[in-house]
Amino acid sequence: VTSVTASGYVEALKSFSAGTGFRLPQYTSGNRPASAPAVGVMIYRSDTDIIEVWDGSAWQSIVSDAEIQSYANDAGRPVSPEIGKLGFNLDTGALEVYNGIDQATNNPIWLTMGGATVAATGGNNTYTFNGYTVHAFTSDGTFTVTKGGDVEVLLVGGGGSGGNDNAAGGGAGGLVFKTIAVTPGAYPIDIGGGGGVVGGEAQGQDGQATTGFGQTALGGGGGGGGDGGQDGRPGGSGGGAAGENEPNNPGNGQQPSSASGGFGNPGGQWGPGDDNTGGGGGGAGAPGGNAGSGANEGGNGGVGRDYSAEFGTTYGENGYFAGGGAGAVGNNDGAPPSSYGNGGLGGGGDHGKNAVPTYHGEPGAANTGGGGGGSAYYGQYGPPGAGGTGIVLVRYLGT
Repeated sequence: VTSVTASGYVEALKSFSAGTGFRLPQYTSGNRPASAPAVGVMIYRSDTDIIEVWDGSAWQSIVSDAEIQSYANDAGRPVSPEIGKLGFNLDTGALEVYNGIDQATNNPIWLTMGGATVAATGGNNTYTFNGYTVHAFTSDGTFTVTKGGDVEVLLVGGGGSGGNDNAAGGGAGGLVFKTIAVTPGAYPIDIGGGGGVVGGEAQGQDGQATTGFGQTALGGGGGGGGDGGQDGRPGGSGGGAAGENEPNNPGNGQQPSSASGGFGNPGGQWGPGDDNTGGGGGGAGAPGGNAGSGANEGGNGGVGRDYSAEFGTTYGENGYFAGGGAGAVGNNDGAPPSSYGNGGLGGGGDHGKNAVPTYHGEPGAANTGGGGGGSAYYGQYGPPGAGGTGIVLVRYLGT
């Protein structure tokens, strides 16, 4: 480049007294453009001797003698800098500019100069939402990065299935939501399956773990069953306690204390009285509901967590993930299905509302990590609901 056009960003000088170099477009307060065509565009204010950078909404000043700080990872970035602060990411080899705090996640926003923060492929579906690119993995796959940076990842384990006979709801899969620094390379994603349907008076099966980016979202615990294991199983969120041969114990939510941290809660308690009812499975947002003393008062599943602000409502139940399964009514109960327990918002399976016969448990919704609903006995064992499969969602700024 030997000259500068009015629309050019940078002028390359072939020679000057000290050699070659770059010159930024020069403006004063009187002729500076109101905006720039892209985040990260820089200009030189000749009237103030200051470099300014466009952060997407305003020109931010960079003092002319300021040193650009370099850092090897997220932890090394400056804490609470001024908007417009520049830094050099040694992991990705990119110049970054600080753009404040993301109100949805409370995470700092560092924008890679010159375009989208990350370039990657992979997933069963890729879409854009609120200025972010989202990769959805509903089955096993690989997230392949060609340009590194920060991504936000949501991992949900498979939900536990409900138990059978006076049974409890299955616990939701554990939920992990984190910011991860990625570098060019392949990142395997493994989606956890839901716990399977059990027969007889059995305890529900645990869901399987979802893994990716060095993180693990545990599978949900199976719900307590009739005579085949009345306690709820521990898991990402725990299964509820069954209502037969009490007292029984709900399963613990193990996700928060795991190496990856995250969200999970215990299952609900069984209900006292004749034809005892089962507790609800735990959800990522709340414990499973305790069963009541009446024969038609199975516990509701614990609610999941809402990520509609980050990923929209394409996946999950209205953007919620990891709801617990509902506990079952008592044996031979004559209550109408409208009074039965509800699965937790986030894909948790109900007890009986839409199944035939009505003493079935309903499955957790696919790719939500929802727990399956428990089942009861009414002349025959109604099969419980299977747990919902897990999911991984990955997002990064830029489209």
